[in-house]
Amino acid sequence: MGSLSELETQITISNELKHLKSANSERLLDEINQIQKMISVFNKNNMKSSNL
Repeated sequence: MGSLSELETQITISNELKHLKSANSERLLDEINQIQKMISVFNKNNMKSSNL
């Protein structure tokens, strides 16, 4: 999830520098959060499958 964290940092910086509107950066950060959750669930399920 390192790349998503890097992207999150870039979006935050872009917002602070006023290159992005706050609404757009919030939407993007929400999407990143959801993707991180999906990856986490996928990894947990994958670990369970490999333990069978």
